[in-house]
Amino acid sequence: MALIREFTLSTSTSLYLWELTENLPELFQQAQLNPTELQKYNTFTAPTRKREWLAIRALLNQIFQQKVEVTYNAMGKPFVTNGPHVSFSHCHKYVAVLTSTEAPVGVDVEVVTPRVLAVKDRVLSDAELATLSKNTELQQVLVYWSLKEVLYKIARVGLLDFRKNLFLSPVDVQNPEQHVQGHILKDGVKTAARLAFMLEDDWVIAWGMQTY
Repeated sequence: MALIREFTLSTSTSLYLWELTENLPELFQQAQLNPTELQKYNTFTAPTRKREWLAIRALLNQIFQQKVEVTYNAMGKPFVTNGPHVSFSHCHKYVAVLTSTEAPVGVDVEVVTPRVLAVKDRVLSDAELATLSKNTELQQVLVYWSLKEVLYKIARVGLLDFRKNLFLSPVDVQNPEQHVQGHILKDGVKTAARLAFMLEDDWVIAWGMQTY
């Protein structure tokens, strides 16, 4: 499994991005499934779904150098048993994992594709749509969407509308060093997060941590 990037974001937070190259038998061996996980794994029929599900567990085992058990809350948010805050994402051949002992985190990886433009009106607010430029529209929409996916993962509530509940400060896709401020507003409760992203030719990765 090829490690593309590893970032030490702070003494408590690390981000990993891999390119998935293993086949199913290799991932199955690395994942070291327990009986409960094996039962869940056997419910999957699509090879792609099996591969992605195994990859996350294999990578977590590699990061922590031991067998890691993943559980989920009622909203489907993952937790590592007796471990740090964790978030993960997979898209085609890319897999990302973000860990932190400091605060809830979120990560999202997406492949660059024009198909993302079809969802822009459902994801971006009117103010965000107004910032789009013809020359960089694809990259802008993709980054906005990925950053909002991160906010969604950080949120402690479900049923969020990307347009009405998730908000971002202006994003400059030409500035890879930029930090973005985001917040979640739901039922009068505001949750803030500090976000960042990296945009390459065929993928984008976004990540963030709750600040309050």
